[in-house]
Amino acid sequence: MIGAGDAAEKVLREIHDNNQLPYRAIGMVDDDPAKTGLKLHGVPVLGLIDDLQEHVRRIGAQEILIATVVVNKSQMRRFVTLCQRTQLPFKVLPNIGELINGKVSIKTIRDISYKDLLGREEVRLEQDKIGGYLTGKTVLITGAGGSIGSELCRQILRFAPGLIILFDSSEENLYNVQMELRHEYDNIKTVTVLGKVQDLRLLKSVFRQHRPSVVFHTAAYKHVPLIERNPWQAVYNNIFGTQLLMEASIIHKVDRFVLVSTDKAVRPTNVMGASKRVTELLMLSYSAPYWDGNFSPAWRRIQRAMAAAPSTQQSLPQSNNHATRFMGVRFGNVLGSSGSVIPLFKRQIERGGPVTVTHPEVTRYFMSAEEAAQLILQTGSMGEGGEIFILKMGEPIKIAQMARELIKLTGREPDNEIEIQYVGLRAGEKLYEELITEGEGIIDTHHEKIMVLRGDTAIPCQDLHDHLEILAHKAKELDSRGIKEGLQRLVPEYVPDYSV
Repeated sequence: MIGAGDAAEKVLREIHDNNQLPYRAIGMVDDDPAKTGLKLHGVPVLGLIDDLQEHVRRIGAQEILIATVVVNKSQMRRFVTLCQRTQLPFKVLPNIGELINGKVSIKTIRDISYKDLLGREEVRLEQDKIGGYLTGKTVLITGAGGSIGSELCRQILRFAPGLIILFDSSEENLYNVQMELRHEYDNIKTVTVLGKVQDLRLLKSVFRQHRPSVVFHTAAYKHVPLIERNPWQAVYNNIFGTQLLMEASIIHKVDRFVLVSTDKAVRPTNVMGASKRVTELLMLSYSAPYWDGNFSPAWRRIQRAMAAAPSTQQSLPQSNNHATRFMGVRFGNVLGSSGSVIPLFKRQIERGGPVTVTHPEVTRYFMSAEEAAQLILQTGSMGEGGEIFILKMGEPIKIAQMARELIKLTGREPDNEIEIQYVGLRAGEKLYEELITEGEGIIDTHHEKIMVLRGDTAIPCQDLHDHLEILAHKAKELDSRGIKEGLQRLVPEYVPDYSV
């Protein structure tokens, strides 16, 4: 085992107490020379980590466990390099952010992954503040089966919510997260809703029946080239789905609404990014200080259609006041998500290559799903209404370098054993993503990993509705150019690609 500290002690104790486990610990190495010769649960510290290759050969080790939980990026890369030199299989303990209950166990060990090489520090959570708005409350998560939505479910469990409403349009994703919560966690009360957020009658039914106090809106179409070629889906799903969900939240007196946005909303060059910027504008315009009391035509139409059954109808508020606190969270790519390049690279490596990279200089911001979900929960406790929170993503990563490191993690050499091919930027893609636009009023918060955008100008709801009605017409006509022109009127910094 690499490491002879607290994490290693916990693993050794578990191995010692349970003879059914398929492991036998025979030695440890550590960077502290003073530990050489000492024993933990009868297992000796053989020497220094730098001499790992010699130690594993001498004692006949068959597998290596990196038994330290919190390491920085350079340490983890060093450990991986040393392990690779031994040509033995090696595994790692998850970091604390991945462990819902914080319990280190031999059962949690797993293969090394790219997120281990990021070396992100543990997220500091203000447990009391987060618990204050989640404990005992009904929480609605849209896109609950996705990478961010499902991780939010896991992270919320530690705060003992009263009910989690799992809302997703994917039957498979919804089933998977439902089964995970049902069989891997105790006493979790959930409700599953299979459907689309733009289904207004379904929204009304869910909100009327379950009365959520908190909404996390993660559902969105996010694959840039697919949305570039099918822009009407960004209008229906990303924009109108968000708008109707926000209005349902106002009508049913939701306390907090957290919109998950993206760095692609900053100076967008694609329809997906422009549509997410429109959702940020909606979030701002519906926030209490700016809202002018105007609901979308869709809500007004269904209100008229259901006027014959007033006993089942939730009336629209008659004043411009409401108590829902809207806030947005903007961050970059999530490792391993359905839109991430990592699953693609892994499949390509398994087939023997080539690994396809769009451009040698393309860079992106990355964080793990665990870190993103924890910071989303944190921002939910901080918003007063109308803020866009920016998660500090660290340094951007070159995708080409990521591809090389993933190839090395499989024990093969890039360029020699696995070819890397550059195939050109896809429709709507940038070389570099940004988290903020120059001139935006970004300031630090009391949390070291979260900034906030203030001073963004709200568009009156009625003006937004007028623009969106035009977009709805263009989407109905499948008018790609008209949709892009309409988005540019709402988001002047958007640079559309009319060639697609």
